[in-house]
Amino acid sequence: MDGLSSGLTIVALAFLATLCCLQDQNALLLLNLVLLGTTLGFWTFNRPPASIFMGDSGSLFLGFVLAVLSIWVAETPTGVHSILPVLIMAIPILDTTFSV
Repeated sequence: MDGLSSGLTIVALAFLATLCCLQDQNALLLLNLVLLGTTLGFWTFNRPPASIFMGDSGSLFLGFVLAVLSIWVAETPTGVHSILPVLIMAIPILDTTFSV
């Protein structure tokens, strides 16, 4: 289970960053890329065999940030809400469910 939380967060943030780029939401894109870079830097030390661990606080923070970013990315400039962030978040939820 080493690298599970950070690895799935990297995948979800990459897709959310792609959506931000397609929707021209530059502020959210910058926030996604900063979080993606820090999580990728952490993941290099957390992949098997792990030398550092995230703990509950880190994984809960990443889950909270992903949930908030999904809500923000779902709002398009035209006011229509997109279902794509919900589908992106289904991948980490299903993977975590099957691994546990």
